Formats: sequence, structure tokens, C-alpha cells
Amino acid sequence: MARAQTYSWRTAEIGGGGFVTGTVFHPSEPGLVYARTDVGGIYRLDADTNRWLALNDDIGGLNNEFQHLGVLSIGVDPSDANRLYIATGQYGGSESWKLPSRIYRSTNRGDTWIGYTTPGFKMAGNGEGRGTGERFAVNPTNGATILLGTSDQGVWRSTDHGATWTKTSFPFTGTNFLIYAPAIAPGPGPARRVYAAANTLTGQSFWLSDDNGTTWAEVPNHPGKTAGKEMMPLQGSFDAAGVFYTTWADATGPANYATDYGVWKMSADGGTWTSILPPTGQGFFAGISADPRVAGHVVVTTLLRWWPGDEVYRSTNGGATWTAALRTGTRSAGNSPWSSSAGPHWMTDIDIDPFNSNRAIFNGGFGLFQTTTLASSGTARTWTFFN
Repeated sequence: MARAQTYSWRTAEIGGGGFVTGTVFHPSEPGLVYARTDVGGIYRLDADTNRWLALNDDIGGLNNEFQHLGVLSIGVDPSDANRLYIATGQYGGSESWKLPSRIYRSTNRGDTWIGYTTPGFKMAGNGEGRGTGERFAVNPTNGATILLGTSDQGVWRSTDHGATWTKTSFPFTGTNFLIYAPAIAPGPGPARRVYAAANTLTGQSFWLSDDNGTTWAEVPNHPGKTAGKEMMPLQGSFDAAGVFYTTWADATGPANYATDYGVWKMSADGGTWTSILPPTGQGFFAGISADPRVAGHVVVTTLLRWWPGDEVYRSTNGGATWTAALRTGTRSAGNSPWSSSAGPHWMTDIDIDPFNSNRAIFNGGFGLFQTTTLASSGTARTWTFFN
């Protein structure tokens, strides 16, 4: 009589692709990094195995609840590495099938969630502009205070670690990102100034608050105010000297092209704006990251440069000069041989590791690419598909 064969089962790793809309390095704990997607949930990198762990795959079911696998923003608490916040929802708009956002909270890095709240606004995690900066801003001196920019109802605030939310007086409905300034930047006493990018082409697209969102004032003389060429900030990042680097455009992508665009830096005192535009071509510029360890070290991505292909530009002198850092380097397929023929595109985000200036991750329509040799030149710089 034939004996039954014994089978051994394990997960088949395929390095699956899709639009990873952004990554977030924790600013105070080395190796802690998250990735969000437009329709596939949120992930945390396991530093020991170098693999991504799905944190909200349990979401789904009836009544369009799969929409909460769209994550428009990740919030991390600079003073507590265990706290994590996500804002879910795939679509804005008034249609009833487009579900209001849920705000999920965790005190163990997303291993489990303390339920969720539904304040009443919507988040377009699968909409145009989903690759712009993070809309969560957790106060670095008081983690109980959190600001969140929404897709359709301005900026909201919580003072109890995200348990309850109230709408602030922010004057525009849509937002592209919020960010607290570092201690070196101007602000009243121990309070930190917070900046908000409005999704508007009215010429009033960049705002600040010195009281955690109670009142707002437009940032003076910003690059988006030029009559006939109004723009909005897409992403922003501070370097070690408190200089603020931003990408600007009259469209957010990833589908729609921008006609007017730029890359600018604001001095640490907030008084001077300087254009630092990398080499131009088809498309515009989207993702940007300044090094919190090294003043003047900044990287920026192109967006929708289909020919000859999207590029990462790197500067070590505050944008005075730029070096192409992607297409001149070596590409590795990593654990996904199929990715060797997949051209990087929809590059809306890039992040320098705050603890390793030689490491950076950028996103794309197929997933993530990582380098740990950013300072190398030519083919010695390797970008590895990182799904």
C-alpha cells in the first residue's frame, strides 16, 4: 500500500509590485521604517530579516471596507517609537460609497491597533496627490498633540494621542503635507513652528502656525505666489542646519503633468527663498529629502520623466550643484528577478535614513528601491529593488 507523502509548506516570496506611495523613517530610532500603499495597506520593515511585515491585512469585508487598505498618511511620534498612527481611505468626494477615513492608533508599532476613530473627513489614499508628503505631524515636544491634513476638510487636531479630533481654522480644504520645524528653526519659545502645504493654486499654498494649529498665517514671499504661475508645495524636508528644502508644482502627480514647477530652499530663519532647480527635462520634481545629519546634503526625484527615464539628483552643497544618482548607478533586482525590466517611475517620494547618510529609499509604481551606497559614484552606487 502506498504511503501518503509528507509536505512542507512555507510562504512563497514573489516580491510583489504595486504603488508604494511613501516611506517614513522614525527620526529617533535607527532601523525603524514604515511604507504605505494606495490600495495594499501599511508595512513595517523587520530589520533582522530585511523583510516588510504587513500591519493591517485584517481589514476588508463587506460595505467597501477594503477602502481602508488605502493609507494616505503615516504618523510617528518622535518621542515614543512605539506609537504609530495611520489615516485610511481611498477616495475623496461626496459619493456615499466613498468611505470616511479611519484613524488607527497603535502603541506597539502596528503589531495591534487600539481600534479606530472616524472623525468625519475623507482621505484619498488612491487619488491624485497620494504621493505627496505626510499629512500627519506629531508634536516633537508633546506627543499627545497631533495635526492631520485631510483631503477635503482642512487640518484637524488631537490632544489625546488621536482618540478625539477637532477641526482647526486652516483656510483650505485639501492638504499636501504638514511638518514641524526642528528646534533650530524659528518659533515662540519652546513651541515648534508647524508648516502646512495647501492643495490650492490660489497663490496661498504655504502656511505656518506657532500655536499647534489654533491660528494660521501664510508664509510670506513663498515661491507659489507668482501671478500666472501659482504653485503648491509637494514635499518638504529640513537639513541639519534647519534649512527647508521643497518641491513645488501646479500639479501633484502621479498622473497629471505640471506646467510650472521648481525646487526651492528656505533659509533657517525663514526669511530667504532660493531656487535650486536640478537639470530639467520632461516631467517635474516631486520627492525630496534633506539629511538631518549633514547640512546641505539633499536628494530629489523627477516625476513623469518618461524619456530618457526618471532620475534621482543628489547635492552636497545645498543645491548649488547636482549629480545624477540613479541612471548612472547599478540596478539590482534584489529578490524579484522580474523587476530587472521594470523602469522606476511614479517616483513621488525619497527619504535619506536619518541615521545613515549613505542609505536612501525611493518609491515607484512597482515598489521601492534602496541604496546603501549613496555617496559612491558611478556604477559603485547600487539601487536594489526592495520589495
